[in-house]
Amino acid sequence: MKQVNGKPKKWQWMLSVGLILTGLLLQLPPFPGVLRDRLAPPLLISGFVVLLVLWRRVEKFEDLPLEEQKEREREDRDERNQMIYEKAAWRCWQGETVLFIAAYILAGLFWEKIPVINQTSPRIFSLLLLLYWIRILIFELVRWWMNRKY
Repeated sequence: MKQVNGKPKKWQWMLSVGLILTGLLLQLPPFPGVLRDRLAPPLLISGFVVLLVLWRRVEKFEDLPLEEQKEREREDRDERNQMIYEKAAWRCWQGETVLFIAAYILAGLFWEKIPVINQTSPRIFSLLLLLYWIRILIFELVRWWMNRKY
């Protein structure tokens, strides 16, 4: 997620509200009990935590002098900072990819030795691999589109 020094952006507020609404929706009866018990509480808690952090950042930002506020907002649009954010995102992407591939290989090698993995269906791992390739495809398509646009 991109670091913002100025006021929180609209998408950050939407993220926190989305987490809270998703957590609340998972509490409804149509969803399985496992989702209600295991997924809804962390979503609700993280949504409220993000909301509180954003609220605190607004309070801190508004306490700054006007010149400092303008400087912070300018830093958000600075080309150097944009480049740093993009490099950080790219390195995180590469690290995540390596960890995912290593975890997938280890799960395949030790399928019978780990009880939790042994009880799950091999289709789950095929689905995970498919999601991984879709993720890479989306990334490459966005990169191709941005190269054409700019």
